[in-house]
Order: sequence, then C-alpha cells, then structure tokens
Amino acid sequence: MDVILRIYIIPYDLANVQGQLRIRKKDILSPARRYLRRLLPLIIQDRETWMLGSPPRSVSQTLISNNKDRRNLAEIYGDLKSPRPTTTVGWESITGRLLDFSDDLNGLGMRSTLYKYQRRSIAAMMQTELDLTDTPDPLFIALKTMTEETFYLQPGTMEVLRDRPTTRAGQSGILCEELGTGKTVMILGLILATINQLSTPEPSILGERPVMTPLSFRHFLSVECASARKGFLRLKKDIFRFQEPSVPSLVELLLHRRRTAPDVNVYDTDTPLGASREARKKYWEEMAENIAPAKLIQLNIPFYHHYQGSPTAAERSPRTNFDVGPRVMHLTSATLIVVPANLLSQWDREIQKHCEHPLRVLILRSGTAMPSTASLVTEYDIILMTYTRFTAESKYNKIDKLHSWNACTCRYVPGSRIPDCKCKSPGVSPLLQVRWKRLVIDEGHVSASLSTLVTPFTKLLSVERRWIVTGTPTRNLLGLSLGERSNLKAQIRQQFEDNEIDVDSIESDGDDVHDILDPSAPTSRSQKPSFTGIDNRPPRIWTKYDREDLGKLGKMISHFVAVPQFIASPKLVTTHVIEPLLDPQGPRPGAIQVLNQVMEMIMIRHRIEDVEKEVVLPPMHQEAVLLDLDPYAVKTYNAMQAALAINAVDSQRVDQDYMFHPGNAIALQTTVKNFSQYVHLRKLK
Repeated sequence: MDVILRIYIIPYDLANVQGQLRIRKKDILSPARRYLRRLLPLIIQDRETWMLGSPPRSVSQTLISNNKDRRNLAEIYGDLKSPRPTTTVGWESITGRLLDFSDDLNGLGMRSTLYKYQRRSIAAMMQTELDLTDTPDPLFIALKTMTEETFYLQPGTMEVLRDRPTTRAGQSGILCEELGTGKTVMILGLILATINQLSTPEPSILGERPVMTPLSFRHFLSVECASARKGFLRLKKDIFRFQEPSVPSLVELLLHRRRTAPDVNVYDTDTPLGASREARKKYWEEMAENIAPAKLIQLNIPFYHHYQGSPTAAERSPRTNFDVGPRVMHLTSATLIVVPANLLSQWDREIQKHCEHPLRVLILRSGTAMPSTASLVTEYDIILMTYTRFTAESKYNKIDKLHSWNACTCRYVPGSRIPDCKCKSPGVSPLLQVRWKRLVIDEGHVSASLSTLVTPFTKLLSVERRWIVTGTPTRNLLGLSLGERSNLKAQIRQQFEDNEIDVDSIESDGDDVHDILDPSAPTSRSQKPSFTGIDNRPPRIWTKYDREDLGKLGKMISHFVAVPQFIASPKLVTTHVIEPLLDPQGPRPGAIQVLNQVMEMIMIRHRIEDVEKEVVLPPMHQEAVLLDLDPYAVKTYNAMQAALAINAVDSQRVDQDYMFHPGNAIALQTTVKNFSQYVHLRKLK
C-alpha cells in the first residue's frame, strides 16, 4: 500500500514569531537536521499527487536534484562561469568603454591592445572593487515550493528561510585566469583605469572617519574637522595656540580639494570633448608641478584618524589615564604589488611594454631601503617588491606604537599654513602607516599557507582592495589548458584527413572535440546524467587531497581576500562550505552548489573555450629526441630511477621518508642540480 505524505517546511523567518523558531535545544536540533538532510532529496514535486493524493504516474521532479554531482574540485573549478560584468553605476565612463568592444580605449594609457576577455576581466575587477551594493548570501541555495514560491536552504545547517539574506559586498578577489592569458596585463589595465582614485578610510562601527589634510585638521571650521580636533585634543587645548582655526582662503580650499578629491575620470581622447579635457588636465598637472604651491600640494597628505576605541569627549569628567590615542592613516592612490623574486624583472618589463601612461614605479629589492611614509603615498603609482623584502618589514610590526595623542607641531612652510612635517617615525614599517588602495599578490597561492610570513603581515596592513593573481590557486587546480582545443583539433585533422572531415564546421557546430576524437570515451563526471530516474549510483567521496585543497582555498578566502562575511565569522568556511562536502556519505545535497557560488563570487576566470574563441594558438608538435649519453651517465640515471622506484614502494609515499615529500624539496633540488652538473662535465670530457 502506497502512503503519500504532504511535507510542510516551516522557515525560521516565519512572520510574527519574533525569532522563536531559532531557539531549540541541541539534542533536538542535531537529529532534526540529520533527518531533514535525508528527507529533502526524497521529496517529489508532482502537482497531481499533491492535489489528489494519487501516486505519480512517472518519475517526477524532486525538491533537490538527486542526480549526484560526482565532480571533483578541479572539475568544478573548470566549470565556473566566465565573468559577465555590467557597467558599474557611477563609473560608466570607464567600465562602459571597457565593455564597448568598438572603443579602442584611447586615453586609458595602455600601449597594447586588449583582447575582449581581458577587457571583461578588468571590468569585472572594477565591478568587484567599486560596486558596493549588498549581494545575495552565497551560502544559501534557492528551492521552489509546489506553488512556485522560492525559499532558501543552507545545506550545512539545514536552515530554511523565506527571504534570502544579503551580505556586504567585498572589494577583493582572486584573478585566476589560465596561464598565458595575460593576468599581468589585466592588473596593469585595472591600475590605469583607477590611477587617480584615492583609498577610502576603513569603515568603523564607531561612526564616520572624515578625510582630512594637515591644513584642514588644524584650521578648517567644517563640522567634521572641528569634531576631529575636539576628539583628538581632548584636554590639550593649548597645543595649537599658534594655529587657531579660521575661514580658509580660496587657495587653501583648492589645496585641500586637490588632495582629497582628485579627478578620477578617464577621458576618451578619440572625441573632441574628451581630448580637450585630457589635454587641459595634463596642462594643469604640469603647471602644478612647476608653481610655488607644488610643494604645498605634496606636503598636504590626506589622512584619517583610526581609533581603537571611542574617544572620550572633553566635557566628560577628566581622567588621569586616557584611552589609547588614534593612529594616523595616510590615504594613497598607489597599488602595492608583491611578487616572487624571479618575477620582479618580468613585472618591470611588462609595465614598460604595455603601459603608455608614465607610471611612477618604485622597485624594492632585498637590499633597498624603505622610503618614508610621505614618499610612498605621494610619489608613486606602483610599489613593486619581492616576497622577501615584503616579509622583512614584518619585523617592524608594533602597530601599538602608532597610536598616540601626540600631535604634529612642526612649523609651517613659509607663506602658508601647511606644516613642513619632520616628525620621526616610531620604528614601525611605513607600510603599516598607509591605507592602501590595493594590494596585489602575484602567484598568490603562497598566501594559502599561514606558516609563511606573507599572510600574517598582509593581515596587519590596512588595505581597501586585495587581489590574488595566480593560475594555480591550489596544488590540484592547474590552469594549463590554454591551447588544448587547438591540439585536439590538430589530432582530429591528422586522424581524419583522409576522410575529408571539415574541422572548422565541427567547431562552428559547437560539438565537443573530445567526443569527436574518441566517441567511445566515458563522459566526464562534470556532465549530469541524462536520465530522469533516481540516481542510485554511489556518490563520489571527497578525499584528504580535496580536504587539503579546500583548506587552502578557505584560508585564501577568509585570511587574504577578506570577504566581510567570512571575516566576521571565520568558522563559516568550515561549517557551511567544507564540512558539507566532506561528509563520509558524500557531499550533502546542495553543498557543491554552495561551493560553486562562493567560488564564482570571489574568482574571476574565463572558461578556456571562451578564451580560445579569441586566441587560437598553433597546435603543439612533440618530437622525441634521444640523447646520446655517456655510458656512465646512462648507468647513473638507471640507478637513480631504480632508487626512486624502491623509495616509492618502501616509504609507501607517505611522511618524510618519501623522497618527494614537501619537506625534502631542498634536498631534491640539490640532487637535480648535481645531476645537471655531472652531465655537463661528462659532455666537456
């Protein structure tokens, strides 16, 4: 006898219950979640069965698809959607031009012509940085009721809601385009498109943090400046006796405006109006460098006060021990780029090769002295430094020394009211005294390891926008597929050239070259089963290698990319993303969809087929060349191969006994180097 049950799910946010549904004892919640996890994939959605109570005539759609997703992390990564950015509100003058492929981007400052996919990636990064509207919470998936109403499920906690939560938009991400697609050019395009944008103060729950300059902080009568002085001076009312606030002159207002609100427009020099504006802008910039106020502009550095706690008002009862003072954070339009030592010269060459705009670049190598804070924030567009030089600054990380009630009392530049500041640094790295507009970590998968000094120091920095640039986010996510389609087509052409097959028509028809080359090959796990019945095949159980990759990805998301949602609660990555995937019975229903949504939120990456529509590489030809080795070299290589095979069996490929264990990397490199030298010496003989 068939028993048909109607299932009614009550959402946590049901109206008029004041959150009471969230209050449950743990001994009730735990088994309830377990039962719901098993129940949801079994619920069918058949209208006739729902209305009449009769058994379904055929296999019906289920609430959650029971076709088990057997993709691994690499396949999910490869299936991410290509970015489809839209014009960013308020920045149409540049994002609109990037997405208008008929626009040759004159005025942007790029010497090289960008591919369409590169322009889309730059526009997507700009949208990430500048579109601050709240985004739908990626930890929830959408489901439909029998009446076509949408509700939302969190697979990790089995929380059901009527309204999807939103989360504060992050301004950071991972640029993980395929190797060879021009990630460096994309970053340079992003820098040029936002070259004059100034960093903004770090948000605070204590209230607004007004942007000031030494001139406005000392003298302007505006409400924000007066309030900042009042909070900072507290009982030290005599500290600025010789600098009483007064109505600023027009020149002083312009000096303040020039530093706090620069012209951020990128004019289209193909149009008469754009060319005129760009020429006028350059003219006045050159004039400003050659007139007397030029030094005043440079000294009038914008900043804000970063308080650890709310400042005590002067009218409150006096205390002998004051709270910790504010930290003066300088704003800048510069981008800080950290790269491996072997890529430093390459970045320098790429800047000169692709950028027509004369970028001001500071290169910091291991032995290079760190400039002053004022120099960093005013004299450069790019600060380019190696990992080693970057982590060397972590020795000077005592941020507490920057919090002080001591104000700058340096004298004015003659004929002005702007101080010529000569205050000494308190022995803290200048990098920690700047609110950076952007931090770029090249080959950023290094940041996935918290054992390095890179990530801990980046967490100390105050950065508005962060980007990891890597083609290999984790060990098993390798961006090595560019040109694969060309190679497959070459194989097809070679295999079927006698049968007069038109390979170009194959591509235009959208057929998969993998299937044409080998129709009998099994379908990928990334392809969903075509049948409509229940999928009774066992799920793919995620392994320890998946756990390792997920862990590294989670560290990048929560510790470097600094997604606001995951900063507020770092455990969310584990409880809501990783654990549902690593269930011993296989990924929980909807868990892979959540992972996919999180990755698409932070990753900018084109599918390889979309890149190869524009970039067609010549097919790769492989030819085996047999080396005529010295007999002793042959014996040495054979002995080494035997030793490797014995080591792999004897160590069972685990722990440090295994020669290829990460802990043996240095010894392995030494071995390879010795082999190379040995072969070279034998050739000389």
